[in-house]
Amino acid sequence: MSELQRRKRATLARIEASARDGETLRRRVKELEQRVARDRERVKAYDKVIQEGESSLDRILESSEFLLSALARETQTFEDDEDDVEE
Repeated sequence: MSELQRRKRATLARIEASARDGETLRRRVKELEQRVARDRERVKAYDKVIQEGESSLDRILESSEFLLSALARETQTFEDDEDDVEE
């Protein structure tokens, strides 16, 4: 009889340990899910910043191209005016 009681206590101890392990794992899963959610939000924020930066760079490039073409036209006009003066 005492052997059965010992086995019963050992089995109950294993069950309790398993329950504690299960609870620990559930808490860990919850923490990881929260971390993943925060990381996803950070990625969205980074993507938005990157997109805004790319958009700004595109506008700068367009402005630079416009200014470069305007400078080329003005340079050509200036050179044409000098050629007219020399003649």
